[in-house]
Amino acid sequence: MMSGFHKSDWSVDMSQNYDFKTLSPVEFEALCVDLAATELGLPFETFAEGRDWGIDGRHEQDGSRIIVQVKHYRNSSWATLENAAKEESKKLTNLTPSRYIFITSQPLNPQQKDRLKACLNHPSVSVGDIWGQTELNALLQKHGDVERRHIKLWIQSAPVLRDLLNSHIVAASEATLHDIKRTLKTFVPTQAVGRAKTILDNFHVLIISGPPGAGKTTLSEALAAECLHEGWAVVSIFNPEEGFKALDPAAKQIFLFDDFLGNIGLESSLSGTEEGRLVKFFSRVRFEADKRLILTSRSYFLQTARMKSEALDDDRVRLTDLVLDLSAYSRRERALILYNHLYHSDIDNKAVRALIDRGCIGPIIDHPNYMPRLIEWMTDHPHVRDIAPSNYPSAFMATLKNPDKIWEKAFAAHISQTARAFLFCLFVSGNFGGITGYGVPFDQLEPFFDQALEGFKLALVGQVGGSTFEDTIREINSSFVTVHDGRLNFINPSLQDFLSRKIRDSKILAVLLEASRSYQTTMRIWSFARHMPAEEAGDLASIVISSIKSGALSGQERVDIFFDFIEDILSKKNDRSLIAYLRRRVWRHLWWNAPDLPAFISRLRQQHRPNIRDTDAYARLLSRDVFRFLKGYPSLDDLAQLAENLTEHPISYSDAFNEVFADVATYAIESLTPADREQASAFKAEDWLADIGKIENYLPLAVEEKKQELFSFIESYNQYRRNRESDYRYGPATLDWPNLGGVDFSPAQVAQLFSTLKGDEDK
Repeated sequence: MMSGFHKSDWSVDMSQNYDFKTLSPVEFEALCVDLAATELGLPFETFAEGRDWGIDGRHEQDGSRIIVQVKHYRNSSWATLENAAKEESKKLTNLTPSRYIFITSQPLNPQQKDRLKACLNHPSVSVGDIWGQTELNALLQKHGDVERRHIKLWIQSAPVLRDLLNSHIVAASEATLHDIKRTLKTFVPTQAVGRAKTILDNFHVLIISGPPGAGKTTLSEALAAECLHEGWAVVSIFNPEEGFKALDPAAKQIFLFDDFLGNIGLESSLSGTEEGRLVKFFSRVRFEADKRLILTSRSYFLQTARMKSEALDDDRVRLTDLVLDLSAYSRRERALILYNHLYHSDIDNKAVRALIDRGCIGPIIDHPNYMPRLIEWMTDHPHVRDIAPSNYPSAFMATLKNPDKIWEKAFAAHISQTARAFLFCLFVSGNFGGITGYGVPFDQLEPFFDQALEGFKLALVGQVGGSTFEDTIREINSSFVTVHDGRLNFINPSLQDFLSRKIRDSKILAVLLEASRSYQTTMRIWSFARHMPAEEAGDLASIVISSIKSGALSGQERVDIFFDFIEDILSKKNDRSLIAYLRRRVWRHLWWNAPDLPAFISRLRQQHRPNIRDTDAYARLLSRDVFRFLKGYPSLDDLAQLAENLTEHPISYSDAFNEVFADVATYAIESLTPADREQASAFKAEDWLADIGKIENYLPLAVEEKKQELFSFIESYNQYRRNRESDYRYGPATLDWPNLGGVDFSPAQVAQLFSTLKGDEDK
């Protein structure tokens, strides 16, 4: 488990009366053998999935042989279990165990246990070694470590789900709660989980990246669920500043930052402050024993950001990476993911049998487009209910061949035109996080949607609408969107991927641009419109220009992003009147962070902008704002950021500017006072010294005495820590997750595993 996790810290007692329905036969078998080994204090052999010849677990020593046989049934009768015991009796003659433990997930009364002993009919069998549901729960109460190790056993329990909801890790809507239960039910604790926990143990920061549908959110949810139950407070954040504000020195905390590049915009533009605060938060978490940070990102966002950010490309940050793609899953793990989804699905068993009988299992788990999200989609009953069982195998393979089609039929044929317009409006209205389900507020979306309906009636399909905003939500709730606390979110990220391709139509984009009433939404729509053919892009740019000049757009954007947006618009449609309009009114739409301005000021002065005049005037105005900011005695953190940007992007300032900078920086530095000898104070002192170094790279300061004071404080803390105990960061990481690397899951083993799905009995 993660370093610092102790059972005494658990916030909720996991032990309860389990019915074991959340476990597949494979998972139940692993639990039972582990429980038997722990109860007897003996090591047991286990075997790869497939025909077990009557042995699920075995211990042999000095001629003594103990065998464990496990039976897990779903929706079957006592008669089925009784017949299975008779079949096992035939194998016992050849196995000749000295002790035989027969375990079932069914509840057993004394008469049934006597009957099973008679059916097994072997001297190695005793009534006391026939364990049913009651005995298993008693042993789990006795051996809490076994219960803790088997996350699938307890992760869907009411206390865990309640903690997930209370921590805002999942949205508390009925639809989303259903999804999280299903996600955790089909979850397979793969080697990626073990690697994730090793990274968290060693570095305290984990970046999970991968293509859409690779399982990033599922892994985050599983880690969050376990951490909650280990007594850690789980905190969802949308930017580094929220993380700093939420830091609690007295609490064990794990921070979840889902889609962290999308949420702070790093995939397209990275300000110095955003980068600096993110890296500082990384550093803060890495050096605190009771803090963890998990971030998720799509691979292409992360790679793009690293090309623009030295900090994110740093080797120390790369060490925290865990890439989830097809190669991250072994053949066995891919098979178990498919198996779990089929086992827990409500699909007609005839369809499952057809999938197996036609030899599709191997091609599915070996398919180059295999992704957990596609498996989830094709085993979710509402999505496949219209597929005849005989057509299910071909539909499954077609989905893997063309993943984009998973939403096509539902979008084109199953919902109204109004609903399609609604989804387009939702898509361009906000950022969406997979874990947190932040979404778009009703009051933000409704006027945009109403305006878009008018446009679609006239420009696209004649009669698009006819239903109200609320009616449309009811139509697509739980199938395309989720609703929680007055916000809307997409039910699955793959729908966003689909819409990002579907929206690339000039007629759709034109209607959305005309309906938009905010700069933020208009800029999102333009990110698609700018890639249209030249003539169409020019027409769409004209709509944007008209909206700006009419004063219809509200909101503010960061100054450098806004200027790039205007330059891009004018490159498609030159309109000098727009520049004249903005010259009078532009500042009301802009915001900036003064420490980041040097980079933009440098761009204004050095880069030729043929479509924007008077860039020097804008540069002078912003330069004066930097000076005003400096005179306001900003924090050391802001001063360091400003100095770093001025070093990288020199701006010609007067001697008076540098004198003020030196005076303000010296005052800020001399005011620094470390608290008592605590870990957090030592890390803060290290940050201070790093900030002082950035300022001194820009201009000299006379602060050597204060620097020496900080160095001495840090050394004092480090000596205290060395004397107290060995450094936790370099201690061995322990893992309780299964290590199944190198297991070659043969076709025969695959066939044997999936053969248990062909009927309703032994599953």
